[in-house]
Amino acid sequence: MSSNISVSKRQKEIAPSRKSKKHIGGYFDEAVYRQMKHLGVERGMTTQEILTEALNRFFQRNNKPCSREGYHTGEVPETRL
Repeated sequence: MSSNISVSKRQKEIAPSRKSKKHIGGYFDEAVYRQMKHLGVERGMTTQEILTEALNRFFQRNNKPCSREGYHTGEVPETRL
């Protein structure tokens, strides 16, 4: 029955904003998850914005170009190294 469903029917529709994007993720303790979420609420940031900031700081420490995605203003905040 359901095994006869074609692959195209099983594939989910991809949002236009995600078409050329790749997912980056990890598994962390509950405390890390809650801390990130609380900071996001306190600072008015989405998870996307928090991760963009963290990755940009990592890129800067390794002399790599930063991403401008994930910020409402389009500006990458300065990093204190």
